[in-house]
Amino acid sequence: MPRARSLVLIAAISLAACASAQSSGQGSPSPSSSSSTAPSPSFTPPPQPRPATSDELQAMIAAGRHPAERDLKLGDSQTCTDHQDCLFFDQANGVVGVKAGFVHGNEGCPDGCGGASCWIFLYQDGGSWQYVNAQCAQAPGYVPGAQDHVYVSGCANVREEPYKSARVVACLANGTTVDVDSAPVYSDRSIWWHLAGKGWMAHDFLVAPPGSP
Repeated sequence: MPRARSLVLIAAISLAACASAQSSGQGSPSPSSSSSTAPSPSFTPPPQPRPATSDELQAMIAAGRHPAERDLKLGDSQTCTDHQDCLFFDQANGVVGVKAGFVHGNEGCPDGCGGASCWIFLYQDGGSWQYVNAQCAQAPGYVPGAQDHVYVSGCANVREEPYKSARVVACLANGTTVDVDSAPVYSDRSIWWHLAGKGWMAHDFLVAPPGSP
């Protein structure tokens, strides 16, 4: 075979091999081009609460005791005097949801004054409990639960899932009565609660503002 023809044949084979390799690469995208953001998990049906274990309860109380006393303007039960209004945990119980929960304690004084239930709300970050806020009340309507009220200026968004980017399905006016039917869920840097027959609402709209009964 003449030398010129041989060189042409080798070049043709090389071009064909190169084209085949390029075609194969296009059919098998690199991991970076095929990767995508993982979808947010669905919370349908809404998760249900469970009792906190003894260890969880003690950790929740340790994280929430002092900031709750500060916000509620209550003394510490460990140093409470007879006539001092304090926050007590001797009969406390805890409830845990999805990376969130609350401690249920009591407000009063050793000689019998006062008397109200108190809730301390927390979320979990890296396995540690973090305080959010607290409220004491003697009747429904001031903390997430049955016959709660919405506290907002204007209206509060109800969302399809517990995320700030989730679709808005309703907007409830201040004072609307709602029934919470889920455990607390910590998601998208907020605690969320599911409202029966409606959707998800951010925690802050369901806890009475400071100074409420």
